[in-house]
Amino acid sequence: MARRTATSSALGIWCSTLWIEVPPSFPEELRPALETQVWQSMPLECAGLLVIHGGRTWAMALPTTASAMGFAVHPRLWVETLTILEHRGIEIWATYHSHPGGRLRPSRRDHALHWTSKRLLLLAPSGPHVAIAQYEWTASSDNRS
Repeated sequence: MARRTATSSALGIWCSTLWIEVPPSFPEELRPALETQVWQSMPLECAGLLVIHGGRTWAMALPTTASAMGFAVHPRLWVETLTILEHRGIEIWATYHSHPGGRLRPSRRDHALHWTSKRLLLLAPSGPHVAIAQYEWTASSDNRS
């Protein structure tokens, strides 16, 4: 059992090091929209994309099935959303989601989000405010440019 625990711990450390925290560089004018989505979704996670088109950046909420510990987007909806964005020339700047428990570090589940964007914003309630941490994907084994 101790060996399994050590392996699980090592996997957790490895996954968390694939994302590195960087200074926030998202447009501050999006903060109110992100905070509103966090508070409206509580106690469940919320999720979305920060997208850019024609010099404008906006927060786009994703339709999710959520709990307090995770969220899922139906694969068909992911494909439809990504196809529409691509056809309209809309760039995904970052993926975001909340951690209602207040943790501002990526979880193992967050590992899979790098295929959508190399940037991840984590949102967590902190008293009357929402704290936001920004991460970038650093895995050298990733072949995407």
